[in-house]
Amino acid sequence: MSKSLLLVSALALGLGTLAQAAPRDDHRADGMPTDTERAAWHQERCADRYAHRVGEIAYLETRLALTGAQRGAFDNWKRIVLSNAKSGSDACGADRPHDMNGPPSIVDRERHMEAMMKTRIEFLDAELPALTALYQTLTPEQKMALDHGHGGPHGRHGHEGGGPGRHGPDGGPGADG
Repeated sequence: MSKSLLLVSALALGLGTLAQAAPRDDHRADGMPTDTERAAWHQERCADRYAHRVGEIAYLETRLALTGAQRGAFDNWKRIVLSNAKSGSDACGADRPHDMNGPPSIVDRERHMEAMMKTRIEFLDAELPALTALYQTLTPEQKMALDHGHGGPHGRHGHEGGGPGRHGPDGGPGADG
């Protein structure tokens, strides 16, 4: 490595460390983040969710090594999944982060859960026909890759209801042990 490149790298590392160590003027006196900081953090998390989903779909697309005959079904499914992910990211970004002065009430939490479940059902109603059509075009090896590489709109873990991959390669209940 050249001396100038080494010097630039060391300088960048040093400035980054100083920036992280610098006191933050926008924190409240009690050290808690301000409303502005919480809102910025929330916006970043919402954008990260969408970016993560785009990455998962790109991974699957590469992993499946689609044929020309399979491309249309995949593209249709991908459009639905990414449209849903973008809508979710936009809705997430429009939500105001929880007021840190107190926890939400049980009524607020239940309303939020109801809205999430309704959105999930709407997504499944749109996704399942396209996913089924795609799945029917795949080889057994591709089906296995999709079954294990996709867990619904929340990735491999399927925290919000699962999806393909939840029950193993044959899709039957309890197939994953």
